[in-house]
Amino acid sequence: MFLPYCHSQEKISDGFQAVFDCLKNLDPEHDADEKLWQTRHKVVVRYTVPPGVIPEKDNYQVVWKYYREKRFFRYLFRPSLAFREWKGYKNVEDLGIPCAKVLAAAENRCGARLLDSVFVTEMVQCDGDGDDFCPGGKLKNSLDLAQEFAKKNLCWLAKLHKNNFVHGGFTPRNELYILDPDPANGQLQVVWIDLATCRKVPFYKRKKLQKKDVDCFLSMLKFPPGIETGLRQIYLEELKKNG
Repeated sequence: MFLPYCHSQEKISDGFQAVFDCLKNLDPEHDADEKLWQTRHKVVVRYTVPPGVIPEKDNYQVVWKYYREKRFFRYLFRPSLAFREWKGYKNVEDLGIPCAKVLAAAENRCGARLLDSVFVTEMVQCDGDGDDFCPGGKLKNSLDLAQEFAKKNLCWLAKLHKNNFVHGGFTPRNELYILDPDPANGQLQVVWIDLATCRKVPFYKRKKLQKKDVDCFLSMLKFPPGIETGLRQIYLEELKKNG
């Protein structure tokens, strides 16, 4: 009987295998163009694909997320965070929610024990993330833009929730924004990233966790009470509309 997640394996998007093979032997600590984020067990970096690997694309950039796994039994016969994130992105993409393009996920195992894993997306050329609208951010005084950012994200979140998912990490930092110079397209577009905790949950947990998504997101943006109430109402109306 075949047991999943008991050996090393890769998921590679069409056309990305050569790029993955080129980059997977690099050291994220020393060979990356830029370190975007780092925690005790995770490093997130930006790589520029070497010229010629993708002939039709110059200066193609990817985000490479590398997990060093030290909890030896947590992922026995269970997917790594990299594979969970692959699934989270695919679920969001299937719902039509804008997110970064998924390129690869890979697990390195010794038998069933996870050693490390990698998750790769295309680099989103954006103007920033939602932290810019939080206290201390560079756009903290741009209330109209902050409201538009919040409204668009909450509308997408309502669609996610209506389909029985929770995000699990719905913070302003995990939503990017793009300012569109053409007013016909709207002043601001959003793109989601970091979806390792996005998943379906049993109905008896769903309401509590979905409320947590909304509360976490709005608590960090620190809107005046009247504006926050209005945004919560927009979310609730969108939740009914999507039904």
